[in-house]
Amino acid sequence: MKDIQVSHFKAPITHINSPCKIGLFEISNIIKQDKELRSNIIKIRVGGMDKTKLLDYVTFSGIFKRRRIVDLLEYSGLICLDIDNIENPEKLKQFLIKSELPIVMMFISPSEKGLKVVLKSCFDVNKHQSYFEYYEEYFKTNYKVQIDKACKDISRACFLSYDQEVYFKDPSLVTEIKLNEDYANIILERARNYILESKDGEKHHRLFNISRLIGGYSASNLVDTNVAITYLEQSITMRGELNSFKDAQKTIRDGFSKGLLAPLTEKHIFSFQNKSNIEFDEEFDNLSSDEVEVKKQKETLYSDFVFNNLPKNLLEIIDKYSDENNRSYMLFIMLGFLPILFPKILLPYGGQNKALNLGTIALGSSSKGKNASNLIRALFTGLNSEVSKIKVNGIKKTLLLPPNISASELIERLNANGGEGIINGTEITDFTNTNSKDYGSYDTIIRQGLSNETISKYRKTDNSEIDINFPTFSVNLTGTPSQLSAMFPDMLNGLYSRFLYFIYGGVNYWIPGITTKVVEENKDDLGFITKKYFHYLDNTPKFIIPEEVEKYFDSVMSKLYDEYSYEEVMLSVVVRSGFYTWKLVYLLKLFENDYSSEDEIVIDINTLKACLEITRESIYSAEYMSFNLKSNTLSETQRVIEKIRNFKREFTRAEAITLINGVVSDRTVDRILSNKRYFDKEAHGIYKFKNNI
Repeated sequence: MKDIQVSHFKAPITHINSPCKIGLFEISNIIKQDKELRSNIIKIRVGGMDKTKLLDYVTFSGIFKRRRIVDLLEYSGLICLDIDNIENPEKLKQFLIKSELPIVMMFISPSEKGLKVVLKSCFDVNKHQSYFEYYEEYFKTNYKVQIDKACKDISRACFLSYDQEVYFKDPSLVTEIKLNEDYANIILERARNYILESKDGEKHHRLFNISRLIGGYSASNLVDTNVAITYLEQSITMRGELNSFKDAQKTIRDGFSKGLLAPLTEKHIFSFQNKSNIEFDEEFDNLSSDEVEVKKQKETLYSDFVFNNLPKNLLEIIDKYSDENNRSYMLFIMLGFLPILFPKILLPYGGQNKALNLGTIALGSSSKGKNASNLIRALFTGLNSEVSKIKVNGIKKTLLLPPNISASELIERLNANGGEGIINGTEITDFTNTNSKDYGSYDTIIRQGLSNETISKYRKTDNSEIDINFPTFSVNLTGTPSQLSAMFPDMLNGLYSRFLYFIYGGVNYWIPGITTKVVEENKDDLGFITKKYFHYLDNTPKFIIPEEVEKYFDSVMSKLYDEYSYEEVMLSVVVRSGFYTWKLVYLLKLFENDYSSEDEIVIDINTLKACLEITRESIYSAEYMSFNLKSNTLSETQRVIEKIRNFKREFTRAEAITLINGVVSDRTVDRILSNKRYFDKEAHGIYKFKNNI
């Protein structure tokens, strides 16, 4: 038997250094017959003892110098799944033994209410995340159980348990599942079979439905739009017996347009390729027509990939204060506050090391639950109370700076804070009203501050000057879309490119008991946030960016730059967002652990990808909101045409309206499409650009 070695750590869980190596076969024997372990498990199950203090643990995914991802010495090619709160763990174990999953070990968890399942992934550490997502969807689809998302962490600790019926299989006899990551081929081949196997009388119905589904995958960039439409057209041609190819084309495009409104992700691939044609038909028939209506308001939603690559401690806080409707919004609010915890991190910008202070604006219409962000804000109010015990020249240090004080007082407070702080307002109008007053006039302070430029003030009373040579404050504002134009009269306003944006579309929903629900103040979270702040006042680690990570960043940003090459102001938004991406990466990496000044943090590509998604969504939001400003550098017609030009092919009215995404009225789109200077209208509602455009 060729065994696999992993790291073994002695209790308690706080021991993360100097592990020893242990083989899987030895682990299975310990779980099956170790008397001391059995005694400790009984204490936990019967006496309620703390498992984190009693139980040894292992890291099934590899051998570590220290239990940190950066200290991984050897990847094992294993992934350990944690399934909690199962009604009958032993029954599930027996089902899994009979499955075709590549399981090498299974045992009942210390609580006796869950199951630990150790499976082969592959020996490429970079595919660990993909295997987790595959298994997560597999268990959800086939067994209706939820895998603990923390299992994606390669350095995840697994407590040893006692189970006389532990399942173990020689790893050399287990063959891992080969994941086919060519999602486009999986999707398109399955779609072709669905079309080819359709009977007379159901061709149109099936063609429309599958086109709508493929449109959903295209909206998530899993399938190229032009390739997908061509593939569908070829498939229906292969099926044959068409009354009209033009009619089939229109059906494909109509279905595809509706699908673009409901993006699908990699998580849907497994269920997609395993559904029968009959199951597809039933699923499509149960969809009501209003489930795919055109959205009139953009909404920013981050994918599961973003949340799966957040530091575990940050994700726990966000999930504690959010629900499925506002999770992305609460993450954005949290990101807006994080800079005040790490005021001294620097990154290259304009040939210099800058803190590149972060500005964030979250917009949502009335009654969308924006007040939920006060739960996050309360954590930093607690930090502010601790910091306010410090005085500088008789002035309290105040990290939370109100947006309705005079410019003079703002500079005084920033000076007392050493340039730190966050201008925080729950209504943009508080900021804009003060900024419009003579005593306000924040524009210059914000412009200079967000780029770490010196802010100065002359005191007439004592004939002296205040110079804040390296301000490190940030700005965090929330409000409604109607308030935006008061802050930025037009896109050319220099502040416009200095912010990250979030549009909280949300839904008007009713939660039973919402009028009486109170979320208790969590002192542990308050203490955690405060500890982070004071720790990083004296500790600034070094960041290392691997060459392949930097190359990936450059490739993504180059594409975004090309996408907005037609608009000078949007280009400045793109460039600034690129630097903000690195700011977010550094913030997230610092949050995941308490590093010292001697530590070196290696930036991983998944954290970068997650932050790129956040900034990319911000860029799209900035473009969307620019339509609502009083003055644009491009006319309305030019901007709509530039958006539609992205099709690079013939298109339908529905596709055009979908692409514009409600930023102008449908009537305006119709007016522009009817302009024969720009477009030719073909039969069956197909449009194409004039040759000279």
